Amino acid sequence: MSRRGRSTAALAALLLVTSAALVTGVHPHAARAARAANATVAAAPVSMSVMTPTRVGQSATLRATRPLDSSLTRPVVVTNPRGVRTNAGATVRFVARATGHPAPRVQWYREVHGRHRFDAIAGARHPVLVLRRVSAQLSGDLYRAVFTNRLGRQTSHVARLVVVAATPPAPATTTTTTTTPPTPVTVAVPPPTLPVDVVTPVALPTTTPTTPVTTVSTPTTTPPLVTLNPQSASVSTGTNATFVAAANGTPSPSVAWQYSVDAGATYSPVAGATSDTLVVSTTISMSGRLYRAVFTNSAGTATTAPAVLSVAAAPFVATTNWAGYVATPGTYSHATGTFSVPVANCTSATTYASIWVGIDGYSPSQTVEQDGVMVECNAGVASYNAWYEMYGDTNVNCNCSNSVFLNSAYPVAPGDVITAVVDDTNSTWTLSLVDATANWHFEVSITGATPTPAQSSAEWILEAPTICSNSQCSTSSTASLAPTAPVIFTQAGATSSTATGSIIDFPDVGLTLNSASSPTVSPGPLSPDGTSFSV
Repeated sequence: MSRRGRSTAALAALLLVTSAALVTGVHPHAARAARAANATVAAAPVSMSVMTPTRVGQSATLRATRPLDSSLTRPVVVTNPRGVRTNAGATVRFVARATGHPAPRVQWYREVHGRHRFDAIAGARHPVLVLRRVSAQLSGDLYRAVFTNRLGRQTSHVARLVVVAATPPAPATTTTTTTTPPTPVTVAVPPPTLPVDVVTPVALPTTTPTTPVTTVSTPTTTPPLVTLNPQSASVSTGTNATFVAAANGTPSPSVAWQYSVDAGATYSPVAGATSDTLVVSTTISMSGRLYRAVFTNSAGTATTAPAVLSVAAAPFVATTNWAGYVATPGTYSHATGTFSVPVANCTSATTYASIWVGIDGYSPSQTVEQDGVMVECNAGVASYNAWYEMYGDTNVNCNCSNSVFLNSAYPVAPGDVITAVVDDTNSTWTLSLVDATANWHFEVSITGATPTPAQSSAEWILEAPTICSNSQCSTSSTASLAPTAPVIFTQAGATSSTATGSIIDFPDVGLTLNSASSPTVSPGPLSPDGTSFSV
């Protein structure tokens, strides 16, 4: 992020929040900023006013919005959809509702059984999702609703659809009656007195026909017998846990894995898990889950003993400029967080601290989409400024690879409660800041970002920015971190291609700022729900 020119030479420096955490062993993708000791206002490479539209020809639009209504709230799901079991041909309804101001929009998503991703259902934008004449092909599909307003997103629980195929009528039974001819009865009649030389006929013996007998062999079947139970696993967040199970039986049994989040009281299927080996990508929120395998054939069912998954926080990674948490890997389209602007305890030294929420910037990304608040100490005096940046964007019409400061049009003071949101919807980036204390809302929309952002991480960061010695940033150094009161992030959340939730719902990494020019700063532990921490 680059600083706008100030009215005095001492404050005319250009500043840019770094584009990437300088992680040991990883090529740094630092953001550039220029700081010229005797620069004039005219020397600043960015002179954009937050009230001025973006230059003609650029698809980014910069606008100021009306003052924030104090009643604005994020979406909160109050009714979750419930799973449905029904017969083929029936009509099914899923219902989800959420509160929020402004009223949140809803979009339903479906995960086809075994596909492992949720896709938006075209036109499904009503709290009640109606599926007519459902077929057995839909059985096992998952459905969920995502509610959105300008302050954030909230996703409902997942509901499963089970469709039972209609049972065909039993074929009519035809009875064939075989009539056996009566056995002749022989009555002994005394022979008459015959004349001599008359021959009396002799009756031939009767032969009974033999019916052939057919022997049918019935194959031997045996129910499944578990021969290997899965073993419990302990891993760090973001790494994979592997469970293996086996069973014998005739015919060979199929397998389906299940998991429990309530200590075994109930179990749910693991989508697509039909192999003897189950590999699970872990997050902190999954710690304590139970996993088991169910083997089935025509003769019966057998279930393994459950295995326990334990997930620990990954060790902190040392950086030279970032402290906080990063959700990675994944493909992220939304990040949000709320923080209170800290009081700066300035000395005579010139120091800086930037507090922000963003997407990208962690290795291997070379872009950052971010917004937040800058704290600057100069000659013992603290100043505070809101800003946004699309670091790495080379689109000259946008010129937002340099930070854009909002200045006095959007005043910031210590103690102000700021909500920062970065969102990508259909390649339109929306960066917004809400100051609930000063009662203002700023938002900018940008399209045509060049290069295309990687979207490989989401961040909640306190940063010591990089200072450049000239506008080309041919030489630079990491600034000393301004001494401030602890920064407390709350309501931290993100949306990726696979999930919507808090930090612990994703593989996450804690970052420690460890620089020779600044005191070591480490984030505190995440709250149990993964939405809050201090740094």
